[in-house]
Amino acid sequence: MGCDAYGVDAVSENIMLAREMHPELGGRVTVADLRTPLPFDDGAFDLVLCNAVIQHIRRDDVLNVTLPELVRVLGPSGVLQLMFKHGRGVLSLFDADYGEERSFLLHDEQEVLAALTALGMDLIEPDEAGLGGLMYFTDPKGAGHCVFHMRKRANR
Repeated sequence: MGCDAYGVDAVSENIMLAREMHPELGGRVTVADLRTPLPFDDGAFDLVLCNAVIQHIRRDDVLNVTLPELVRVLGPSGVLQLMFKHGRGVLSLFDADYGEERSFLLHDEQEVLAALTALGMDLIEPDEAGLGGLMYFTDPKGAGHCVFHMRKRANR
């Protein structure tokens, strides 16, 4: 069983670098702005990963465009993995990887969860190993993250 993967990034230089480092990717990576409709058909994917992205997008855009688009491109019973810096307001911190102070928009995980539930998604509850539900971790820079998986209802 294989997979048919595609990738998007808002930064064109990242896409060019990905194509340079992995020419076999060809048209499988593209520039896309998650504040606008995605260039994929409805129900195109069984799995959508969105990691460390919405912390760069304003709350209104996340709730009104980004999340609905991520759900739209998922097929019935498809799974969304979402990871983001959580909280309220803006977090500014020194990022040694970039050598500068960076700011991130924090999102309330309960608000994001409620929005996705209203869009026809269900939280994947923890299994026997404890994986699932709302999971939290703190990165080496001291920022708190939330990660969860949701499944699209089959009738959506």
